[in-house]
Amino acid sequence: MNQREIQNRASQQQMTPEELQKTQVLNLQDVEEAARYEKRTSKKPAIIIAVVGALAIFLGTAFPVIQSLKAKEEPKQKTHHKVEKKKLLTNESTLNCIFTAVNNPDGTDTILNMNLTFDSEKLTKVSKTFTINPTAGNPLGVNTVQAYTAGYQPFLAYPIAGYQMTVTPANGGLIVTSEVNYATYDPTKLPDLHKSNIATNVEYPAATDKTAIYNDLLMKGFTCQ
Repeated sequence: MNQREIQNRASQQQMTPEELQKTQVLNLQDVEEAARYEKRTSKKPAIIIAVVGALAIFLGTAFPVIQSLKAKEEPKQKTHHKVEKKKLLTNESTLNCIFTAVNNPDGTDTILNMNLTFDSEKLTKVSKTFTINPTAGNPLGVNTVQAYTAGYQPFLAYPIAGYQMTVTPANGGLIVTSEVNYATYDPTKLPDLHKSNIATNVEYPAATDKTAIYNDLLMKGFTCQ
């Protein structure tokens, strides 16, 4: 028996029975507390390892799910394809010229309208409209219009590629139209009958310069714009 135990026994012998009982209870509580602490400390590393393992498993399985949800939530970016509209460059222009003659000796008033189309200042199409009306108060006009109506009928008997013609009575007068498309027109096919008439003649060859035509028509008394 060591000296410390001897001292404890000596001190216990000096205590009253009540004090001794309290001391034993306190010692028992200390022992139980120490035992519980030992259990906690011995289990703590295992608990930590288990928690870390569970967390790792959770993160490993949850990561693909999170990625999938994220992919669904992110709106797909629409690819905008810029469509550039190519502007068709055109060098097309027109020239509109009018020649008016009133109180003609045959009792008529006439208007010749020429509409010419150019590409890069070169002639491509010609459209003519020749209008004949009786001059008011002149009795010759009605007979002259009737004569023109009959006289233009033979012109219609010649089908010509790239060339069209019409003769149409209108309000006591007459309208004669002729159109030339130089893309398909063959000048050698135009009859002499057509060449002899101002309403049906084709004065200018294909690709004639716009300025040249403009100056020529001005000299003939046309008003152009």
